[in-house]
Amino acid sequence: MIDKTGRPEWLKESIYAARTSRRVRICFGLGLITLLILIFTFAFAPSGEEGDGRFHRVYHWAGDIWHSDGKQPPVNHTFPIDVGYPGPTEMGKPAALADEDNFTGDPARGNSPIQTTIPEVGRFDLFKHMGNMSPYFSAPDFGVSTQKFRALAKGCRIERVHILHRHGSRYPTTSSSANLIRKLFRDMKATLQFSGPLEFLNTYDPERLGLELLVPLGRQQLFESGVQHEMEYGNLIDADLKDHGKLFIRAGSQQRIVDSAIAFMQGMFAQNWTQKADLEVQIEAAKFNTTLAPNFACSRAGREETEPGLVWGRDWYNEYLRNAVQRLKPYAKGVELDGQLLNAMQQLCSYDTVAFGRSDFCGLFTEQEWLDYEYFWDLVFYGSYGAGSEVGKAQGVGWVNEFMARLTKTAWNESTITSENRTFNNDPQTFPVDRRFYADFSHDSLLTNVLAALNLEEFNQPLDLHRPDPRRKFRTSTIAPYAGRFVFEEISCEKPSSDIHARWFGSGRQSGSKSVQAMQTDDGREHYIRLLINEAIVDLHQLKGCDSRADGMCQRDQFIKALAGRNEWAHWDKCFD
Repeated sequence: MIDKTGRPEWLKESIYAARTSRRVRICFGLGLITLLILIFTFAFAPSGEEGDGRFHRVYHWAGDIWHSDGKQPPVNHTFPIDVGYPGPTEMGKPAALADEDNFTGDPARGNSPIQTTIPEVGRFDLFKHMGNMSPYFSAPDFGVSTQKFRALAKGCRIERVHILHRHGSRYPTTSSSANLIRKLFRDMKATLQFSGPLEFLNTYDPERLGLELLVPLGRQQLFESGVQHEMEYGNLIDADLKDHGKLFIRAGSQQRIVDSAIAFMQGMFAQNWTQKADLEVQIEAAKFNTTLAPNFACSRAGREETEPGLVWGRDWYNEYLRNAVQRLKPYAKGVELDGQLLNAMQQLCSYDTVAFGRSDFCGLFTEQEWLDYEYFWDLVFYGSYGAGSEVGKAQGVGWVNEFMARLTKTAWNESTITSENRTFNNDPQTFPVDRRFYADFSHDSLLTNVLAALNLEEFNQPLDLHRPDPRRKFRTSTIAPYAGRFVFEEISCEKPSSDIHARWFGSGRQSGSKSVQAMQTDDGREHYIRLLINEAIVDLHQLKGCDSRADGMCQRDQFIKALAGRNEWAHWDKCFD
């Protein structure tokens, strides 16, 4: 059919459809442009004093979160949580302690989800002697009576606090010798047969443990730590929130470190932690500087000649487990037991317990063998990360440099850079020095590095490779257990009366060459530093120039002066060939 213009009907319909389609495309395009303009406007709208208070933008790695409560964050407020580099991880199998717990003599565990009473060793608490694998517990005194001096004297208050915190309980690392048992079962399962005290190994699941990640107990430890520190320093936290809007928290990028920091902040703020804290995640990987994992910046770290701790540890377990090898050897067919395998079983006592609530490995060893196992970890950590390592102090001094910048409220000094990240530390937003509450989350190795870099004499005493000193101060169980923490408190006090002076300096102890009056600062108050390791006060008189005091504190100026030579004694140059 042809219309009056001579066009067939099908051509007329096609032209109309084309016009309609063109109009639709034009409308769609205009709508898309309008939408992009709106997104651009909201995304890059000024915030803080530059904005009108109606909209602002807070960047999170997972996306943008929009608020319209009128509270403005700082401009360029960027703290991504997922920066990559979480490390190698593997999730383990679920626990079933209600089914598997076979000992009913333990008193009620309360909130503790693990079985720590081991009938074979009586009242001895082996979980306080597991070295760095010990679940968190309050450390015994380090020479100062914490019970007597934990409470501040009248007229004193805590002005600021600096926390260096280890992550919570975890699965084995990929390099852990505990994985030898997994490998043994993979390679030789068909020929293995066990009896007597080792009979449980016939049904043991070596693939049950994961790798590297926090276990539920680890999250609980950090959550409870967050609750504890909010209770202790809530006034400082509140002051930071009022002055800065958010707390400033740092963590390394490994997944268990990030998860520990988050659990800690959830303990303080519950689900609102993202509105009350900035979490700065620093990459833990080769070619990246971070004081939270300084080994990546120290090229000679991890070598036997600079970190002999593992060699010392191997020699020691072959010595102290000699009797255990002979005792257990008759019950293992298809494998030749040796010190290395039994040491791996001791490690699995801890790993299985923190992951699943209990372990049959724990009852295989005597009380003395557990004490010697603790010394194994002391040798490993002292020789690999502590003062016994050629590069132990060097790896800890970067964090101490940052701590001193915060303590003195001065810009970080790039001229003494070691493992510090200059990109972060040259920006006051990513390295503020004016906060009252600081918390950094890292590893047991860093705690040991920092302890060495502080040059505290009692913790730097050499360890005998064959004869443990029961009086030694360097014990990994009390220095760096799971969820261990170093807490540096800045304390100010009114001019002390004679009673307070006697309380602090004690009978027969000297206050040093400076008079009490000379210690006062311009504000009329005296300023001190106190260090607590896992809640126990450390005697800072060990530092050259710090007065001897019954309460273990050091006058602030003396403390700063005592650490002035830290970069010289740390020898960062030893990190390089």
